[in-house]
Amino acid sequence: SRRPRVVLAAPALAARSAGVGSFLPRGRESALAGGLRAAQPHGCRWIWLLDGCTVPEAGALGALLAATETVTAPAPVLLASKVLDGHGRLHPDSTPRHEVFEKAHSVEAAHRHLVQLRAAAPGSVVIAAAVAERVGRPRWGLPGGLDMHEWSARVLRSWDDIGYLVPASVAVRPAPPRGVPLRHWPARARIVASSAWTPTEKLWETFLLGREAAGALARSRDSGASRGGGAGLQAVAQAAEDDRDHAR
Repeated sequence: SRRPRVVLAAPALAARSAGVGSFLPRGRESALAGGLRAAQPHGCRWIWLLDGCTVPEAGALGALLAATETVTAPAPVLLASKVLDGHGRLHPDSTPRHEVFEKAHSVEAAHRHLVQLRAAAPGSVVIAAAVAERVGRPRWGLPGGLDMHEWSARVLRSWDDIGYLVPASVAVRPAPPRGVPLRHWPARARIVASSAWTPTEKLWETFLLGREAAGALARSRDSGASRGGGAGLQAVAQAAEDDRDHAR
């Protein structure tokens, strides 16, 4: 049979067409892990990881695949859609991390109306199947959304493996932003301490984690509950301690 160019891997999708597949998660398997597992037997070039809460607009996939052909030096291995909420604003649960240290490709990306990424977020993401197989499965036990953040950061760790946000590709996530559960903060600290980041990036990620935790603590104090933000700051301290131990 002809090798499909792209396989859609999305939970609980009943519709199928040529080169498109759906799956049901197994046990405690995350949507990301299930999507990667379901795509493997198809022998495709690209895997379209579509979050179950995200609805792509017409032409979203076409815009992602077009970017794989227009940018060739180096060829991208990951492309993500712009994900909006029901009011047309960027959805906070699907906002990726852009590249801040590597400049050459970022400038070229801007000229092509793209944004170079350092990590993706759940929503609408196309990943090269060969790269997904090389990187391996997502890290088990991370809260939903953070597994994509950590796994895609490993995908894009090398400057030879480039990912882009494609603003011309639009998807909508109508659901409101999720609250931040208490287990979010220790999980973020585990990601900061992981091999997904270079030593310099770990310092930047620790700063971002601390800023977010401080903001959560301030908001929780206003509401009379400081437990979540306090846990976040403890996680930041632990992440910084892990970095110091690793540097010794």
